Amino acid sequence: MPLSSQARFRMSAAVALGLSAVFILSIAASDIQNQIDNAPRVLPVLSNGNPAGYGTWRDFRDYGAPHYGGLGSMINPPLSDAEFKSHFLFGRDKIAEVLACLQFPKTAGRPANRDFAIRCDRHGNPIRWVGAETALLVFLKRLRTRGDAVIQLQSFFGRSEGWISLVFNAVVTFIAAVWVPIKIQRLDERVFNRFRLQDYAKCLWRNGLYIPHVVGFVDGTFHSICRPGGDGYNGTLQQAFYNASKKGHGLQFELITFPDGIIGRAFGPLAGRHHDLYVARKSGLRDLLRTGALKGFRLFGDKAYLGFRTWVLHPFVNALPGSLKAKWNTYTSSYRIEVEHDIGMLYMHACCLTSDMRLETQVPEDWFQAAVLIVNIHTCVYHGNQTS
Repeated sequence: MPLSSQARFRMSAAVALGLSAVFILSIAASDIQNQIDNAPRVLPVLSNGNPAGYGTWRDFRDYGAPHYGGLGSMINPPLSDAEFKSHFLFGRDKIAEVLACLQFPKTAGRPANRDFAIRCDRHGNPIRWVGAETALLVFLKRLRTRGDAVIQLQSFFGRSEGWISLVFNAVVTFIAAVWVPIKIQRLDERVFNRFRLQDYAKCLWRNGLYIPHVVGFVDGTFHSICRPGGDGYNGTLQQAFYNASKKGHGLQFELITFPDGIIGRAFGPLAGRHHDLYVARKSGLRDLLRTGALKGFRLFGDKAYLGFRTWVLHPFVNALPGSLKAKWNTYTSSYRIEVEHDIGMLYMHACCLTSDMRLETQVPEDWFQAAVLIVNIHTCVYHGNQTS
């Protein structure tokens, strides 16, 4: 059956549109490949002169990507001190202190520049290694990079995205297994002893908060994640993590912060649908204030902690303008906001937390708590932050 002129016109238009789309996509792909190939290969040089903890360029031969060309161009030009700190959060002279804090395990019988295991076989035996400095720098750079800009790390380190993820996940797993249980998920009484807490109370008193025994601030924070889809679009999994107030899916953490900018505890995670008061009950905050490490001291909180009596100072609800309750709310609001500043500082330093992560393929709770540890180390190394 012969086609009409209108049908032939539509068919020719569709063919032309398809050919133009293929042409545009091929141009876009070639442009992206040219950008990757021509991007500067900058590998940071440490104080000892070795690029990113490697001894020689031969150490790269097992992980090189074919389209990155010569490896020697990766250290040209080197990063200045200001650029180094911007990329890795710490200055070049502070990397050794961070390594001393984290205490990466060393594999016996391996050279010092490649003694941190990043992959093991099914029996737990290491089969791939990198240097501790290299692992730390990859971890810090990934922590400082938003999720939608991970491809930039390939040209920055001259490595594939898989190798960068392998190193980063190895460091996160180590921190989550060794340091998070004793330094993040609970209040370390060896650090936050009675003498230190008394110094916090005196510090707040000297800064105009004339309420005795107040040592810190407590607040719940909602960490956003992607919509879980393991049991379907409208399954029970996504319902458990959906928070109607935040209008999104996420995890709930409870943070206790102190006047020096340290996050003393980041309890969690719990499903995002829960309220801050539910998280406080699960975390044992009442026992911590009554009989635990904070016995005899007080914290500042928001209206979610109305049932904690005098242990958690909170604003009054429905205070009349001009009343004593309204004056109390105004007087204490400038101090309660400090915990929000600390949370904002966490997301500012760890930019990767600002991008929603998938619950099925990533471990957002480990990323969050590892970022808390690194920010605490940053506060200690630099003797405070903008909120202390």
